[in-house]
Amino acid sequence: LEKLEADKLRREVPCLPDELFDRLPDFLKRGLTHVRNKRERDILLLSMITNISGCLPGVRMNYGGMVYSADLYLVALAGSGRGKGVMQLAAILPAAIQEYYDELNRKDEREYRQKLLKLSLIHISEPTRLKVAPNISKSQLILALEAGGAVGLVMNASELDMISSAMHQEYGKHDDVMRAASQHEEVSSYFKTDHRLVVVSDPHLALCASGTPAQLHKFISSLENGMYSRVAFYVGQAPWEYKSANPGKARLDMRAYFKGMGEELLRMFIFLSGSPTEVVFTEEQWKEHTERFRTYLREVVAEDDDSPGAIVLRHGLMMSRIAMVLTALRKCEPQWNTSEWKCSDEDFHTAMQIVDVLLEHSLLLSTSMDDTAGRIRPVKAFFKLRPVLKKMPREFTYSELMAAANEGGLPTASVERYLLRLVYYQIVEKEDGKYRKTGKSWLRKPPK
Repeated sequence: LEKLEADKLRREVPCLPDELFDRLPDFLKRGLTHVRNKRERDILLLSMITNISGCLPGVRMNYGGMVYSADLYLVALAGSGRGKGVMQLAAILPAAIQEYYDELNRKDEREYRQKLLKLSLIHISEPTRLKVAPNISKSQLILALEAGGAVGLVMNASELDMISSAMHQEYGKHDDVMRAASQHEEVSSYFKTDHRLVVVSDPHLALCASGTPAQLHKFISSLENGMYSRVAFYVGQAPWEYKSANPGKARLDMRAYFKGMGEELLRMFIFLSGSPTEVVFTEEQWKEHTERFRTYLREVVAEDDDSPGAIVLRHGLMMSRIAMVLTALRKCEPQWNTSEWKCSDEDFHTAMQIVDVLLEHSLLLSTSMDDTAGRIRPVKAFFKLRPVLKKMPREFTYSELMAAANEGGLPTASVERYLLRLVYYQIVEKEDGKYRKTGKSWLRKPPK
């Protein structure tokens, strides 16, 4: 029964709203032309945004007094054959930039060797890279971050096990580096062979990975280690359906199609390399951002003392990073060389709608994390008493709430604790023996 309920929750977890797809930059729209259902559409859009986030040199935003790049971490979880495969198309996008780097590296190496041969010295520095393998060692990851500099790295993994297997090897154990890179915090390593201390003061890394739910615990073993809240999760899966393999008269090769889009992304990359961009929100947008995530936080922590509030806090940063990607794509359309670019209200609300859904997915998935069991449990609804509150009229009595909660099988003691927390976090207010909802709720209404 628990497994059946978990499957139902995964099916019903929301898709991205249809209307936001009409507002996307043209580059993203074209990448979604041939998707076959809503889950594939969502996963491909999110993985495109994530790969692009690691290919935007000089695009920055001041968020809370700290300067951040657009680099995102995304993990899509679903059963085998349930729509994750489209992520491999998005992984093609950075390939043209990597080929561009490879040619520069070959040219630099030839010139460097010619100079050093005159001194009878051969020591080739770490080549500049954009794409890195998911099974990279910790030492090589730090070297690659050093070489990547302000541009950073992009890591794609079609299976989470590719990353987690390396993490559990002696040469791995680099989850701390990935946590630090997400926040651009300093990482370092001492190399015994050449007695060199490598310090990367401002690392940048974008991660786009997929896997089955069972693979998650090897990648993130606990909600407490900080990695979970740094990742945008998508856990909805497409329904079982056999789709015809007939390519039609056009016989479009999707890999070739995305390779062509990668060439476009290379041109954007070169343009942005010579045109640093600070993305800014308007005062009205910052006001909405603050109120929205303040309300999110109240609703999440009102549920339980141990609720993962860090998930909400870091989704606020994710929202700004998605807005940075959308805004950078807008700048590349006319290729105007301006150092500051205001995020449009259109892109601001698109980014907000995307994070609305990602936050709900992450909260649902968080219920499956079990620090003691050493495995992933079936998911269950994150909010237990909030759906009851949603059904209540704007004004209600203690008895009315208690009756509705008890009818749903919730114990009286839990409802009493929850009600106290609702008042404390100003989600409801008490006056003259009655309770009144303040209307400060942004999270999606539960399905009927």
